Amino acid sequence: MNKEIDNNLNYEKGVQYFNKGDYFNSINAFNAAFNKSNSWKVLQCIGACYFKLYQYPLAIRHLRKSIELKENWDTYKGLANALYRSTRYKEAVVAYKKSITLKKSKDATLYSGIAWSMYQLKDYVKAEEYFQYALNITKTWKEYQGIGWALFNQKNFTNSIKAFKNSIDLQEDWYSLQGEGLCYFYMTLYDKSVKSLEASKRLKIEPHTLQYLGIGYYEMCLYRKAIENLEASLTIIEDWKTYELLGSSYESIDELEKAITSYKLAYLMNINKELLVKTKEIMAKANSNYLISWNAVMRNIKTSATTILKEEFILAQSSVLKKLVELLDTKESYYLLWTLSATKNYLRNNFINKVNRQCQTKDCNVNQIGIDQTISAYKKIRSNIVSIGDSHGEILSHNEYIDHYRVGAGTAYNLIKKNSTSESNKQIKNILNNYTPNDTLVILTFGEIDIRAHISKQSLKQNIVSDVIIRKTILRYMEYIDELLSKGYQVAINGPHCGGGEGQSSSTMQQRNDNCEYFNRVLKYECNVRNIRFYSFFEYAINQSSLTKNNEYFRDPIHLHYPFTPKGKYIQNKILFGLIDNKENSSGEAKGEFNDMENSKYKNLEKSSTENKILLSNIPGIRPDEPDKQLQILRGGILINSDRYYGILVELTIFSKIKRIELIFNPIDKVVLETECILFNSNNSTKEESTIINKVTNETERGNNTIKFTHEFNNISNDFNLTRYVMINISTKYKIKFLGYRFYRYRF
Repeated sequence: MNKEIDNNLNYEKGVQYFNKGDYFNSINAFNAAFNKSNSWKVLQCIGACYFKLYQYPLAIRHLRKSIELKENWDTYKGLANALYRSTRYKEAVVAYKKSITLKKSKDATLYSGIAWSMYQLKDYVKAEEYFQYALNITKTWKEYQGIGWALFNQKNFTNSIKAFKNSIDLQEDWYSLQGEGLCYFYMTLYDKSVKSLEASKRLKIEPHTLQYLGIGYYEMCLYRKAIENLEASLTIIEDWKTYELLGSSYESIDELEKAITSYKLAYLMNINKELLVKTKEIMAKANSNYLISWNAVMRNIKTSATTILKEEFILAQSSVLKKLVELLDTKESYYLLWTLSATKNYLRNNFINKVNRQCQTKDCNVNQIGIDQTISAYKKIRSNIVSIGDSHGEILSHNEYIDHYRVGAGTAYNLIKKNSTSESNKQIKNILNNYTPNDTLVILTFGEIDIRAHISKQSLKQNIVSDVIIRKTILRYMEYIDELLSKGYQVAINGPHCGGGEGQSSSTMQQRNDNCEYFNRVLKYECNVRNIRFYSFFEYAINQSSLTKNNEYFRDPIHLHYPFTPKGKYIQNKILFGLIDNKENSSGEAKGEFNDMENSKYKNLEKSSTENKILLSNIPGIRPDEPDKQLQILRGGILINSDRYYGILVELTIFSKIKRIELIFNPIDKVVLETECILFNSNNSTKEESTIINKVTNETERGNNTIKFTHEFNNISNDFNLTRYVMINISTKYKIKFLGYRFYRYRF
């Protein structure tokens, strides 16, 4: 009887904590109840707590265990929701259908869950069918919205509009208004389209809404309105088509210089003949006088190549040439400028001064003369400098001395593969066929796409620490580089710089930049072994403490400034000095030793300094949903009282293998303290979670007014399990100040 009372009391406590949103204590209470009862209902409640904490793998695990004890429709519903949030849509459909089978009465949300799962699987016909089932039970705005988007993707715009209107009548939502606007847009009813999109924009600023508003206003010949929305869209996400349309809008109102700038940006993002022709036509229209002078100067150069140009000629042409360099940004224009400057530094000095005036930061000081001399001296040894890379290699374009080629979405991992999807191997082969190996330096810029799109993804998929994936990637990269070296080419490596780009990758910015640092570290080592040059702008592009990008160097979340801008020119020169001049070839060099892949074991211990997320805490002053900054509170500390149980649940920004956790305290009274650290390790290959618990009751180190409790995790047998969450529990019998914690991880 007492056992049942204890169970009921623990269960009731768990429910009370849950209703208050205190999921941490709710889990503890439910666990206590389960230890005495083994109840399926308790497991269901624990799963619900983890769902509220966004810990979907743990929620799935406990809900499945609950179902093993007893099948219940509500448990299946919770499982389906957790699977959906984990993007496991096919499994979610199965769970929703099982819930429908077990539930005696009809539940619209279950059919709606199947519908959204089908929508994510791009089965729009089935999605529409199940949304309709949900509407037959109860009519809500979300189901109408879902039908609207399902019909939209089937290009049934008329009925899609009806569904969106029904949704808007029940609840005015930006997503329904956007859908309605896009339907009208594709029906070429632009006046109705912009009306709906403007209503959507009032509720939420979203780049696609702004983009289609811009296009709609352009089609209605309202060019000022088009420009306003297109420019707003470009501040959120850059797209070459948007730049092209912006150029057309400016051209339509005769603001030709702005049109030229927009067309050039579109061309640089998507090099094609049509854009080039359009750009040259608008240049001719805006600058016919300059082009006439340009042609005259070119004729003079060709006929007087061996003669020294007179100072009067240079001074006479200075205004023309400076204007042309700004407008044309062609290889020929820069060549002419540098040729004239070789005789007289007048133009060059004026150009450099202009660049320095435009550049706001102290370090943006373009030493164009110095880099020219460096490259000129090098080209006496190797007459050709060829830059080849993905879109991030554009930083080395627009340079008179370098032939730059972009080979699309090539990856470092697949350069060695002759039939890769991007065909980068074939493209590079065709490019280099035009150059003599012994006279050519090849600068390669690859790795950004590997880091952004593949490394973290494969790490989670294979449940392998990202270091292993990085090493495999670089070994394949070096196989290709070894091929180039064996043919006689000199090679230099421009290492990745990485950056932001939230939403463009499954991993966090900090995770990607941490991977980038290690990628460059190993790549630098491999380059040293082969005695080839390596440089990475990572040291400047990324804040080395927070692992977030330094915005001043980026034109968008992931790309550095274009090299024809002052800041871009500075970056380009910095990279070229690092790759060609020995004096500045140390930046980007990483510390640490590197062991062979075949013998890789966890070796290097590193302090993790990135900001993690606190999911839950009952320690005063440490609030959930805020970055922990590794709890840098060492100045004063936080007072915690005696006879209390404290806990912090932390989600790691960088999923890794934890080696050690240090908890630091400042004792006030006697020290009778127990600490517990729990690692939640996920095995993504089996979709299971495991926990590793480490308790410490005795201090491990004492310093000046501080004591340290160290938790060591030496379970190397599980070294491929990634830690995603850390729970820290503290129990004390006396008052004590909590100064903070430090995480250390294994590193290959």
